[in-house]
Amino acid sequence: MTQEEYKVRILIRNRIREYGAALEASEEMEQILSGRMVEKGKTTYVFYEETNEDGGITASRLAIRHDEVSLKRTGAVSWDMRFAPGVISNGIYRTPQGDFSMDVETKNLMLERENDTVRVGLSYELEIQKAHRQCCELWMRIEKRDR
Repeated sequence: MTQEEYKVRILIRNRIREYGAALEASEEMEQILSGRMVEKGKTTYVFYEETNEDGGITASRLAIRHDEVSLKRTGAVSWDMRFAPGVISNGIYRTPQGDFSMDVETKNLMLERENDTVRVGLSYELEIQKAHRQCCELWMRIEKRDR
């Protein structure tokens, strides 16, 4: 199996709002990170790290397939989410305060590949402990830099 690896620049934008709240009440974040992308078979993996306000590092692995995306994060807060249209996936949200059950319902998934750029767009509902519910959107633009 052939494996290609590239350095990448990643633009991440996300919007989160409490379920039922007005769009104006949403919280938006944007960041630009460096990472690496590995193309292995029919799956594209993107690896990157983020530093939080306390200096802690969270490592992330994004796996992109033709009809689904999964995002695994490990660090002070850890989780593994699977996104596929019309699917509700279950998981555990691990924090220093304890573990919480998590359900993710994917509303829309957009994947585009063009030359040296991969675009991912997700809209989903996140529910923690069957009580706290949020509407979320995540957009990523991943640009190959070199080998």
